[in-house]
Amino acid sequence: MKKKDLGLIYSSWKNFFEKILDKINLKNRVKFKKVENNFSSIKIDSSGYLSELCLLGEKYGTDKSVYNKKTNHQHSYTPIYNMLLNHFKTSNINIAELGVAQSASLKMFREYFKNANIDVFDNDDQLIENSKKLQLNKVNYFHLDVNNKNNIKDLFEKNNILYDLIIDDTSHLFDHQINVVEETHKFLKKGGFLIIEDVFVKKKNYREELYYEKLKHLKNEFTDIFFCECKHKYNYSGFWNNSKLLIFKK
Repeated sequence: MKKKDLGLIYSSWKNFFEKILDKINLKNRVKFKKVENNFSSIKIDSSGYLSELCLLGEKYGTDKSVYNKKTNHQHSYTPIYNMLLNHFKTSNINIAELGVAQSASLKMFREYFKNANIDVFDNDDQLIENSKKLQLNKVNYFHLDVNNKNNIKDLFEKNNILYDLIIDDTSHLFDHQINVVEETHKFLKKGGFLIIEDVFVKKKNYREELYYEKLKHLKNEFTDIFFCECKHKYNYSGFWNNSKLLIFKK
């Protein structure tokens, strides 16, 4: 059989099966379900994506970058942050970072967002004092207890600052995360982002529908709300399995 004839047979069979697949797809469309009674949810595998933030995360040893070698865990947050936030890079923005730990992510953000004012919030006075010793430019510190909604409310009202970016990296407890969203969202600028880090992927008390039930009354305050499970071949969080973000855009 000639090569040309084989090609015609292949093309004919291909068209035949494609028509069958098209019919199956048309039937399946009626079963497609839109997202209802929940926030949107996506998964992004950034294994092939490398950004300046990823390298700064490696430099300063924050677990927000999979390339850091100074912590036990590593999350692939820096690719997502680079995609969402790079337009802020040289702007005079206000950032609120809740949870300072060893100041690794603070140093990363300080170098990346060169003109930003950064306010750091934590409930551990020793960690705050340790961070102050770094004498980072345009960084302010505040004692904050995310377990206390009134404390969050009172402090943010007292400071009276509108932020372009608010990141919660505190206790990772569900109720505390809800407290942060409910009491800080009104201090977010239009076009700004409020991001809850380290949402557990499989723990039943951290199911996406539970976040929706607690926060659905705020839907109209934002232009977009979605979960982002951050996948990467180098992710590691042990048994925590919490490389997931809850992202609000004003």
